[in-house]
Amino acid sequence: MGIAVAEALADAGADVKLVLGPTSISTSHPGVTIIPVQSAADMLEQCNTIFPDAKIAVMAAAVADYRPAKAADQKIKKDEDVLSLQLEKTTDILKTLGTKKKTGQLLVGFALETNNEKEFALKKLQTKNWI
Repeated sequence: MGIAVAEALADAGADVKLVLGPTSISTSHPGVTIIPVQSAADMLEQCNTIFPDAKIAVMAAAVADYRPAKAADQKIKKDEDVLSLQLEKTTDILKTLGTKKKTGQLLVGFALETNNEKEFALKKLQTKNWI
């Protein structure tokens, strides 16, 4: 979805910087500059770098809410029948940018909810400073 939105904005005349995580698809649109990232932390860093100069930021990535608290440096063997993973929250990129949004900047986000869709979406509009 992010690539399609980036191409549509470029078609409309915008100078687009696309922060793009690992994917098998890409774009060669001349109006889109790709900034490749590998992790949620990388994406946060790049978004923080380019957001101050952006007029519009469209946040279409489905960034994971959690990451493993500890990364294994090698394959985890099947020694046990049950494996427990400890997770820690990733930084909410959209919320972070919302705290830095200046007058005149437009910040667009997407939210997928499985229940109370309208209520949760409206709450996110306020808590993440989309409006």
